[in-house]
Amino acid sequence: MAETKVKGGDRAEQRKKTGSGKYTNENIELSPSAYHRDARGRKSYLWEFLMLFLAVFCGFLAQYFLEHKIEREQGRDFAVSFREDMIKDTAILQKNITDLRKFYSASDSLAHLISKGRTETKEDIKLLYEYNLSALGGFTINLTDRTSAQLKSGGMRLITNKKVADAIVGYWDKLGLLEGIDGGAQTMRMQAREKSYLIFDQKYYSDSINARGVRSVADGAMLMTKDYVQLTEFANRVSHIKNLVKGRFINSLEDQKALATDIIKLIAVEYKLE
Repeated sequence: MAETKVKGGDRAEQRKKTGSGKYTNENIELSPSAYHRDARGRKSYLWEFLMLFLAVFCGFLAQYFLEHKIEREQGRDFAVSFREDMIKDTAILQKNITDLRKFYSASDSLAHLISKGRTETKEDIKLLYEYNLSALGGFTINLTDRTSAQLKSGGMRLITNKKVADAIVGYWDKLGLLEGIDGGAQTMRMQAREKSYLIFDQKYYSDSINARGVRSVADGAMLMTKDYVQLTEFANRVSHIKNLVKGRFINSLEDQKALATDIIKLIAVEYKLE
């Protein structure tokens, strides 16, 4: 009997060593119901992951479309604001054109009187004084840059309408040419004005305005010099400015005004403002 127990114990020990029987987890077979529970668990995890992914993705799409909508609205606001600036610019440009035509007329008369030697009579001298103020007075072109400054600092990317964007860039390019012409004219005007200080005595100008819209000149006004060389050089400088104004400056202003007018119409059509 004792021997039998020992052998039985040996067999039990042997089963432990070989890993057979109920003493190891490796050979334990799952029942069909356990398999079903495991499959349902995996499907549940997969479904939860899918739902979470869809929620995040839909949130991302909603945020994207919201931002896109906001940017479209901002772009439209910029376009409308730029159109308002163009309406102001057309008025400013027209005034500049009118002023420069007066400037051209005065400079032409001033150069003509000097070139013809009409520097002797009191009437001609008074006219020279008047034309000197009108021809060499200051003039500025201050266009509206409220919206342009914002567009150039990053807002231009919001203008997604290609026609409008191209028109705005074209307006800026033409404006750069106009500013270059203006700078050249201002330099020549200052050079001519420096020469005028050797010819015209400021004490003969009064603070009152005459019928022609310029400062009145005293009846006894006289030129500070009658030197032919100085007067001729001055007249040449005035003529140079006059030719620039007529040949390029006024034309450039008219081109800029035409571009502004076209942009006003284009934005109204593209953004259905009318």
